[in-house]
Amino acid sequence: MKFKIKRSNGEKVWFDTFEIKPKPHMSVLEALFQIQDELDSSLSFRYSCRGAVCGSCAMLINKKQRLACRTQVSEIIGERVLTISPYGPIAKPEIKMGDDILIEPLPNLPLIKDLIVDMGPFFKHYEAVEPGFVDGDQAVKETIMSQDDL
Repeated sequence: MKFKIKRSNGEKVWFDTFEIKPKPHMSVLEALFQIQDELDSSLSFRYSCRGAVCGSCAMLINKKQRLACRTQVSEIIGERVLTISPYGPIAKPEIKMGDDILIEPLPNLPLIKDLIVDMGPFFKHYEAVEPGFVDGDQAVKETIMSQDDL
């Protein structure tokens, strides 16, 4: 199994191809760890929970935005990628059946290194929309309940 990974060191961008033997039920994140452990310790990527909760391992896998911890290698072997109308990072090249698995950083965010992007702009917009419940009547003091109130 070959993984074609987009790399960057801040000055130049290139692709490296790594060949590994996938294990049953191996996720793309596990494949990246294997590449990092056995073939190139300089490969950089972000991860945290390994349980598809945090979104830290989001990246383009065969030109689709996915979580590396959730995406099984067996699901994407020989997968066809839908042709998308031309749009920068997700347009071309089209991946055909039997090709390498293509791994790239998320588009539209500043690139730090390899598969790591700067999430600062994302969180700035996230905080601006106040993604949570906001009580219109802010409490002036803490409301304490007694056992009798229950």
